[in-house]
Amino acid sequence: MSQVLAVLTLLPIGGTLLALATFTLTKTIIGVTVATPPFLIFSPILVPATIVVALAITGFLFSRAFRLTRLS
Repeated sequence: MSQVLAVLTLLPIGGTLLALATFTLTKTIIGVTVATPPFLIFSPILVPATIVVALAITGFLFSRAFRLTRLS
């Protein structure tokens, strides 16, 4: 009797979690499908801009680190 009650309790919970996982996967696939073309179109702009921003942040962090070690 207790196993039947456990199955009857866990079946709706498992079904709900499966439905939420399916919904999440579907939305993720739709998002990737929609986002891919703009990334491909704007990649000649985004890649150099990302490199420039990364180098600027790296330079700022290095200058702060050198300044910190100079003071101590």
